[in-house]
Amino acid sequence: MSVARRIAQNAAALALSQGVSLVLNFVTWAYLARTLAPEGFGVIGFGTALLAYFVVAIQLGFDAVAIRESARDPARLRVLAGQVTALRMTLGVAALVVYAIVVLALPRPPVFKATLAVLGLQLVVVATRLNWTFQAAEQMRPVAVRDAAVAVLNAAVVFLLVRRPDQLVLAAALTAGVPLLGNAWLLAAYRARFGALRLAFDRVAWGALLRPAIPLAASAFLIEIYIRLDQVMLEFLSSTETVGLYSAAARFSALSQLPANVAFSAFFPAVAAALGSSELMRARGRMLSHVLLPIGAAIAAAGPWLARDTLVFAYGEAYAPAGPAFALLLVTAGVVHLNMAVGLPLLAWDRQTPYMWAVLSGAVVNVVLNVVLIPPFGILGAAGATLVAQVAVGAVTSWQYRALTGTLPFGSYGSLLLVAGASSAVAALGTTQGWPILVSGPLVVATAAGVAWSLGLVDVASLQGGAAEAPAGTETEAATEP
Repeated sequence: MSVARRIAQNAAALALSQGVSLVLNFVTWAYLARTLAPEGFGVIGFGTALLAYFVVAIQLGFDAVAIRESARDPARLRVLAGQVTALRMTLGVAALVVYAIVVLALPRPPVFKATLAVLGLQLVVVATRLNWTFQAAEQMRPVAVRDAAVAVLNAAVVFLLVRRPDQLVLAAALTAGVPLLGNAWLLAAYRARFGALRLAFDRVAWGALLRPAIPLAASAFLIEIYIRLDQVMLEFLSSTETVGLYSAAARFSALSQLPANVAFSAFFPAVAAALGSSELMRARGRMLSHVLLPIGAAIAAAGPWLARDTLVFAYGEAYAPAGPAFALLLVTAGVVHLNMAVGLPLLAWDRQTPYMWAVLSGAVVNVVLNVVLIPPFGILGAAGATLVAQVAVGAVTSWQYRALTGTLPFGSYGSLLLVAGASSAVAALGTTQGWPILVSGPLVVATAAGVAWSLGLVDVASLQGGAAEAPAGTETEAATEP
């Protein structure tokens, strides 16, 4: 099977699964936002933001390292799975202890602390997750089934059991506990395909994993600074209610980043396997960018027109004040797609340390701007800081990508402007004419897709056909069907 066809199949499975998951998760969180009100929703938003830093301490970039190594030598997958899982479980215990101490030390009411404590189950979820093993083997269907099933079950129990604003602890328990069932199912799927998972508490092997993972972990921590720090700072510089407003907007903007998430999972093994062939590296980079950039351009251009109406439709009038901040976050989502087009290849090609410095630039910008902008502008200042930080990261990673490959994978700038202009025009028309969001939103998507296809930005033949992007003789064994 060709690389392009395999990527297309994995991307299709992930797109369907993550589409279902993100939509259901969005509906679930929208229901919680309405039921718990901005202040209650802000407690969960703050807890989730705080947890993100402890999640980084467990993940430590092992997914990217293990996937990269397995893509180049598939025979190592089972050994790496045992080593990574054992190390993550060890780190998970330590993270839980430190997290509990931090929660107890917070000067907040008992219900606030109890909600955060229950949310700590998410650390167990991260420590026992095996998604990366299927990604490394380019067998994404079990992960797709797991993610969709968790989203369905989570939505069902939340809608059934959470009915009042005072059910914060129950809401936290359901949203953090249901994914554990999904992890158990994925463990069974792993056993069926690869054999029993044998934990390996090997300090020498752990050291070999840690050396390349530390720059990735530092990058992930820095990314969390400019993704989550604003919510943490809003809690202390503003109020829990503003955290709730901002969290609602941030969760919705994550829905627009589905293509970037799918591309990371589907493309990473093939991009990693291209290392060593300059021509193949550039070809795989172009394939990735041709998927991401038209979508990012449409989101950044059309999103601000639809931001307020979308929030009100989803969460109710109580969340209308977050409209301007959400508009900026949608522009940021467009920038994220560009950043992914140049950042993911850097990680795949062992450039994790330069990537870390790029992310550090964004984190520094974000911290400084959050301190300056949140006190006078609240959530609008937090969103603006995130946007500027992502632009900074994009500028540095683009420079690094060009230095490595001799080119940028962006293609025709004029064509991307046409996609952005057409999307923006349709969104503006819908807003000024008062069209329902369920009408204007799909019209924007259809317009962007039609313009991108007509301009040849999305090479459907390449994704469906053979490995035309691969020069003869450049395929590596690690990139063949396992």
